[in-house]
Amino acid sequence: MTDHYSEIEKLAFYTGMAITITDENATILRVNDAFTRITGYTASEVVGKNPRILQSGRQDLDFYQAMWSILLQNGAWQGRIWNRRKNGEVYAEWLQISRVVHPDTEEIYYVAHFVDIHEVNIELDKWQHLAFHDSLTGAYNRSYLNSRYQTWSAQLSRTPLFLMLIDLDRFKSINDQFGHDIGDFVLKTVTTRLQQVIRPSDELARLGGDEFLLIMEADIPVSTLSDLSDQILSQITAPITTDTIVVSVGASIGIAISNEPTDTFETLYHHADLAMYHAKQNGGGCVSFPFDR
Repeated sequence: MTDHYSEIEKLAFYTGMAITITDENATILRVNDAFTRITGYTASEVVGKNPRILQSGRQDLDFYQAMWSILLQNGAWQGRIWNRRKNGEVYAEWLQISRVVHPDTEEIYYVAHFVDIHEVNIELDKWQHLAFHDSLTGAYNRSYLNSRYQTWSAQLSRTPLFLMLIDLDRFKSINDQFGHDIGDFVLKTVTTRLQQVIRPSDELARLGGDEFLLIMEADIPVSTLSDLSDQILSQITAPITTDTIVVSVGASIGIAISNEPTDTFETLYHHADLAMYHAKQNGGGCVSFPFDR
C-alpha cells in the first residue's frame, strides 16, 4: 500500500476506535493503537496476516459468506461480531467494514473500524450516571427529577407519593467561614447519612446548594413519616467532624402527601416548598403538609 496519507487521514488513524486496513486479499497492512488496546495484538504480530486470527468460532461459515457477499455488493458491511483477544477472551464488537479504491492506483483496500461493545456500554452507563446524578454527592439531580416528572404525575392516582423537602440551616455560614472544601464535606456527609436512614426504594435528590428532596412511593402512615423525619433531623444535626474542626448544621423540612386524584408532582413539590418555608420561618424543624383542602 502506497503511504500517501493526508494530515487529516493520519490524525484519524489515531482515533479511539480500532482500525484495521487490509489489501484486496484481506491481508492486514496496518492497525492502530486502539486495535492493540482492544485485541491485545501488536501491529508486528498481525501485519501480513488475515483478520481471521481474531475469530472466536461463534460465527459459522455461512455468517462470513453472507458478510462478504454484502460487502462486495454494497461496498460496506456493519454489525455485531464476536472475536477473541490475544489472551483468549471472547468479546463482542461493533464492526464496520468499507471497500475503498485508491484514487491514484485504483488498488482496492478494506478499512475496518470497530469498538468493544462492553466498553461502549460502560461509557454509556457513566454518561447516564453523570447526566442524572449530582457530581459532588452522588444523589440524583434536577435533570433526573425532570425526566421522572411525567411518570410520577401519571401514577399518583394509583400510588401515593410523599415529598420531603430538606433545606440545611446554618450551612451558608459554615461555607463562608471555613471555605468550600469544608462545605462540600458537610454536603457529602449529610447525603451519606440520609441514604443510611431511607429505604432502598426511596429516591434522594440534591436540588442544588444545600437543598435536598426525598421522594417516597408507598402508602406510608403519617406516623411512620413523622418518625422518619425525626430520624433525618437527628442524623443531620449530629456533629460533623473533619480533620481540623467539628461543625453542625440544622434542617428545615417540608412534607407533602398526595391524597387527591388531581394531584401532580408539580403540586406536591409546591406544597413541600411552602411547608419547608414555614419550617424556616418557625426557626427550623419539620412541618407536615397533608393537603387539608
